[in-house]
Amino acid sequence: MNRVIDRDKLAYCPSYCEENIWHLCGALKDLFEVSYVILISNQQQQVALWQQKKSPAEDLPIVWDYHVILATIDSENENEKRAQLIWDFDSRCPFPCELSNYLSMTAPLLPAHLKNFSPLFRVIESSDYLQFFSSNRSHMQKDGKWMSPPPTWPCIGDGHNLGQFIDMNNQQHGKVFSLAQLKNFFQTEKEKSQ
Repeated sequence: MNRVIDRDKLAYCPSYCEENIWHLCGALKDLFEVSYVILISNQQQQVALWQQKKSPAEDLPIVWDYHVILATIDSENENEKRAQLIWDFDSRCPFPCELSNYLSMTAPLLPAHLKNFSPLFRVIESSDYLQFFSSNRSHMQKDGKWMSPPPTWPCIGDGHNLGQFIDMNNQQHGKVFSLAQLKNFFQTEKEKSQ
């Protein structure tokens, strides 16, 4: 199976990570046996992430209300250790990036005085995200004006349920993990696949 991914041919629009990843799920669905959408936020919807292209400097984080990425588990060669990859259009990290490297560079453990900016991670199977996610882009409008120009492709689904996915108290879709729990989850996935 050909796994060469031409990033320039993938759907992408700045500031619409939830839609970019929805389209990426569709583009990669036949290439990886296992894939998960990871929605990153917290109760305050103020999460500090490093290595993001929009951060003020390379060594400083940016504070997002939420961010959306894709995790895939490569099952092409069963005789080799299976790669766990993160796909983040908005990162300075490689595209894709090995999961443990991505997490160490993007979401390091924060000191106690910054704990309110620590991320939580909602992990949902990509097939469920493709099926259940919808956006009319209303969250990107303020006073009738776009905060960032919208994608040229049509809105996804009917209505708008992004809030259900980024509300880390909502248990409707997937499971919510701390950073340590997320690492344990993917360690378990790696063990299952070996």
